[in-house]
Amino acid sequence: DWLMAKEHMSRLAVRKLGMVICFAGPSFFLAIISAGGVGGIGGALACVTMAVGLNGASDSGFWANIIDVAPRQSGEVMGISNTFGTLPGIFGNVITGWVLQTTGSWSLVFGMVIVNYVFGLVVYLKWASGNVLFDDNI
Repeated sequence: DWLMAKEHMSRLAVRKLGMVICFAGPSFFLAIISAGGVGGIGGALACVTMAVGLNGASDSGFWANIIDVAPRQSGEVMGISNTFGTLPGIFGNVITGWVLQTTGSWSLVFGMVIVNYVFGLVVYLKWASGNVLFDDNI
């Protein structure tokens, strides 16, 4: 809000910045863990904490953007989005278990998460809009 109020950045730019923080930040910290550069359990805990904490930037990115693109139908759009967003959580547990059982590699698991974050960020940065896309009058 401060960046938009002071006219430092457009609404869409703020939303995209939020998603860069939300996706690139955790990717960075998960890459450190995956590379084995954490220096023990305390370092791994700090990296996981930072990765999860930076996900909170999605509130100023994706979640706020739903209200931008569908001000009158934001509840419905959010419900649909959340439904599809839950699917990776369901299948991700199964896939993670299979990868660990097959390879024993946490680095591979973290690598898959990083690829997912980077793919999501590229898609969001390319196609995100700050314009109203859904309206009662359509």
